[in-house]
Amino acid sequence: MIRMDTVIKLFLVIMFLLIPSWCRAEEGNSIKEAIVLKYQDSYQNSIGMEQQYLIKALGVFSKDWEYKEISKQEQEGKIYHKVEINKLPSGEITTIYFDITDIFAHIQNNSPKENNPNVINSDFSGGDGASTQNAIIIKNTTLKDSITKALLYLQKKFKTNTQECRPKEVSPVDVGQKRYIKWVVELMPSQETKTLYFDITDASTN
Repeated sequence: MIRMDTVIKLFLVIMFLLIPSWCRAEEGNSIKEAIVLKYQDSYQNSIGMEQQYLIKALGVFSKDWEYKEISKQEQEGKIYHKVEINKLPSGEITTIYFDITDIFAHIQNNSPKENNPNVINSDFSGGDGASTQNAIIIKNTTLKDSITKALLYLQKKFKTNTQECRPKEVSPVDVGQKRYIKWVVELMPSQETKTLYFDITDASTN
């Protein structure tokens, strides 16, 4: 007869194996326990895994939780995203760390796409993003996809053959009845920072 402790151990092993390899490790409560993200087929999809993990762990974006702030940290040769979450409706703040070292290693080792300063297309309208008054409007999007689309915009606008664009901070900004996402990116190797605002007021919650 199989002992109960053996059954429990087998169950835990199976559950571990069912966790996707890109978010396996740790619970993300500290840098030492950071959730390790592996590079996928593109930068946008790779960083988008953060949001996939958060949705699975916390529930529906903008209903059960929202971003408070995202910042990039480097420690002992590794690169991390520190993601501060505001849980709704309680307002409780929780912090989750992601190890994104592998993602940035792939970015540095592969040739970036050509820069396109006039990236406004069917997904975007509005201004140049320099302020909330001139925010870039993300059209035909959901709250869930708005992060990925903003990342795509930033990469196309700032990334060149000699320059990398690294997200540094992201935070929600409310002005009256409008909601914006403020993005701060770091251009490498110059370390120049750029701040852009995206209007997500009309994004659907689906």
